[in-house]
Amino acid sequence: DLLLIRFHGIDDTSHKFAPHSKEALAVIAKTDKMGQELCGLWDGYVIVVADHGQHQVVEDGKKGNHGEFWSSDMFIPLLRREAI
Repeated sequence: DLLLIRFHGIDDTSHKFAPHSKEALAVIAKTDKMGQELCGLWDGYVIVVADHGQHQVVEDGKKGNHGEFWSSDMFIPLLRREAI
């Protein structure tokens, strides 16, 4: 069995307000809570991974962006929980 879930709010909010803004941190906290709730309903393995990081900018109306050869853009956290 495989369950794939993608939350896009962190990326959108980080582009608009900056990666470490209070707005982005609030969306990260909300997404973390939703992930915890979903994990509590799933009794198999859980792997959590991001598709990319992001760095702060001021360009084209954005305050955050990615796609550069920066460690902040390329850092991909990977979390694993054993089956319950």
